[in-house]
Amino acid sequence: MIICGQILTGVHNDRIHHSLPDMRRPSLRFHYGVHACEGCKGFFRRSIQHNVKYRECAKGDECLVMRINRNRCQYCRLKKCLPLGMSKDAVRLGRCPKKCKPKGTRVPTSPKSPTSSASSKMEDDLQMKMEHLILSIHDAQKKTVWDKSITEKVSERSTNSNSVGSSEATADHRAKRKPEPSEVKLGFILDIIENNLTASVTQIISFAKLIPGFLTLDKDDQINLLKGSSLEILLVRLSQFSIMSSDHVAALERCQQILQKSLEEKADPILEITSEVVDFALKFRTLNLSACEVALFTAILLFSSDHSGVKYPRDVETIQLSIIQALQARVSVNHPNDPSIFPRLMTKIPDIRQFSVLNSDKILTTAQM
Repeated sequence: MIICGQILTGVHNDRIHHSLPDMRRPSLRFHYGVHACEGCKGFFRRSIQHNVKYRECAKGDECLVMRINRNRCQYCRLKKCLPLGMSKDAVRLGRCPKKCKPKGTRVPTSPKSPTSSASSKMEDDLQMKMEHLILSIHDAQKKTVWDKSITEKVSERSTNSNSVGSSEATADHRAKRKPEPSEVKLGFILDIIENNLTASVTQIISFAKLIPGFLTLDKDDQINLLKGSSLEILLVRLSQFSIMSSDHVAALERCQQILQKSLEEKADPILEITSEVVDFALKFRTLNLSACEVALFTAILLFSSDHSGVKYPRDVETIQLSIIQALQARVSVNHPNDPSIFPRLMTKIPDIRQFSVLNSDKILTTAQM
């Protein structure tokens, strides 16, 4: 977890290891209960002292606050300060005596030298590039994934017209009651696969075009990367949608039961695919990823040089490596107490690839019907 997103280090979180590069920077001190830069220290102090009421976020409190954009949405910036441990009381009471500070919170510094200054500038440049990449991919995902109005419309239509495992006799009853979460999730997944596949792939193409570096690749490589990754990205997006609500575990387990019962009665390729999506979503949710982390992960799937027909794999690998580094840094900051998250996430890639290989023909056949 971070405030202004100094990604290479995980500053503003005293749980992060102090040996990380940016934690040695003189600008980082122990302010109001956490390690923070002077910019966030001043912002938090002014906000609390003057009891500032910022305009509510226009993006649904989903802004990704980083150093290069921290002044864009003050509402989200302040909202992120408190959960990370910044103390309102510390602002009101003034400076905390040194004896109040936890042991080991001093940020080590070293004498400045031309070499260290050059190294610090290089770190700053690398960090700014990484932050720009992360923000670009996060924004690309938000612009091209299903928004709330679409999901509600699709879910309502699908639950009213096609309830898996239900008889016609219950149709009137379903129309008079609010659909269960499992029906909404199941209906949405089915509707996307059966009726909205082309629109979903178009969104993925738009997502790719917004990622820095994609449009600089060879045209044929762009096409082959999209061909190879579209179904993989769709699986991750459907899984992420399925685990958005607080009751997602019970709803997904109910989906499993409905699908299993339906498949026992009659084989259906679309229901088989839907069942695989639900199974993957249940496993994927254990990683507890943020929307930003999911966006970076889907970008990694896109830039896989081993997709069929790629002519210039090194160009693709260069972009993918930068995204992998960004995701690894983001995960280490957001999940400091669980170093297994990143390797566990990477082990999902073969499963995702297998899903795509086994089901691409079935889904294409459905889309052409």
